[in-house]
Amino acid sequence: MKKPIFIAVCVVFAFIGCFSPWKGDEGTFTISIGGGSPAGRGMWGGYNTDNFDHTVTVTGRGQTQTKTFHGEQSVNFSVTPGEYEIYVQGVNSGILVAEGFVRRTIHAGSNNSISIKMFESLDIGGTSPGGGIIFYKSLEGFTVQGYGNPGDTNYFPSYTAHYLEVISSDLSNIWASTTYKDTDIPGTGTAIGTGRKNTQIIIDSITGIGGNPYNDCPAADRCNTYGTAPYNDWFLPSKDELNELYKAYKAGVLGLLILQPIYWSSSQYDASNAYCHYISSGVQGPYPKDIAPNFRAIRAF
Repeated sequence: MKKPIFIAVCVVFAFIGCFSPWKGDEGTFTISIGGGSPAGRGMWGGYNTDNFDHTVTVTGRGQTQTKTFHGEQSVNFSVTPGEYEIYVQGVNSGILVAEGFVRRTIHAGSNNSISIKMFESLDIGGTSPGGGIIFYKSLEGFTVQGYGNPGDTNYFPSYTAHYLEVISSDLSNIWASTTYKDTDIPGTGTAIGTGRKNTQIIIDSITGIGGNPYNDCPAADRCNTYGTAPYNDWFLPSKDELNELYKAYKAGVLGLLILQPIYWSSSQYDASNAYCHYISSGVQGPYPKDIAPNFRAIRAF
């Protein structure tokens, strides 16, 4: 299955004075659509952008402008200075193939410069390149926090992702063994984008004090070792990532996929408890680390 190419084509916003005579209370800019992938100009993920129907929508200050055109060309916009959302869609043979999105301030005059990177368009509820079910999508993207330093065994850099996917079946195990159930694991976060780092923090913290991840922090370990390359970067979700999975389930995106009452997150609550999600009530709260509810491995891409 084709892996998303997040930087394969660039929509360049070269804000220039393209209207004459110039109106001092407006901001003018040109949006140019072109290739930029390693495969060569005009190619995106195996598609030729000359065949794309592009739609550019600029929204802000109580106004919306939309322009649609075919192939690679430039279009002009003139707007009142202020905050705007700029959304680009690339359609090939009637199928939405690529999207791009930015929020930016447009200033009066022509001294503006913005770029937006396209990413592959996938649907929530669909199957992802890694084989899981997509349950969260961010047009703007979110930062997956990196871990360690270059050269470290478990190092990985921060990166921008647009999707979260989840495996289709439950796993069940403890967050920490009896030996380490009251061990403080500092540094875990709760936000979207922190789950992968949390998982590695748990594993390295237990390893660093003499534990064996397989036996002593099995929930994090099972997620960390799930999958095969290149889709082997799964992790135990953070508190907020787990909440997005719950919201997708409640919205009917995942049908009856989630059947168990309690699911682990990778976010520690205190030394003896970690955050979990109670499915029946929708509440998140502490749960003893040495009890074995269910959990799911997720992946950001």
